[in-house]
Amino acid sequence: MYILVILVAIFVMREKEKNILWIDWWKKYIGLAYKQWSTSMVFPIGYIMNDKSLMYQLGDMMVQYNIWSVVVWWPKKQKNIQEEIKKFVIVLQNVVGRDMDISYVD
Repeated sequence: MYILVILVAIFVMREKEKNILWIDWWKKYIGLAYKQWSTSMVFPIGYIMNDKSLMYQLGDMMVQYNIWSVVVWWPKKQKNIQEEIKKFVIVLQNVVGRDMDISYVD
């Protein structure tokens, strides 16, 4: 189901300006913001719950904001959540496909 949502999104998004999704992952919430390719400003979206509907909600956000790349915050000093962030990124990569660039920033 995730893959179908993303494939439909790709067809819809081709004509719009490309954006980058910034993700701040936490155990309970996921903070979201986006940046347009053509600007240097980052615009806050808000947060969503980190629950079973997370990937569906991210898929909707990716369609709504025409996301073509993802940046995930990497906490250097908070080693206790790094492994969980890695797992989250693996699932996200499988959902959105290998063509989507997902990178880390600290």
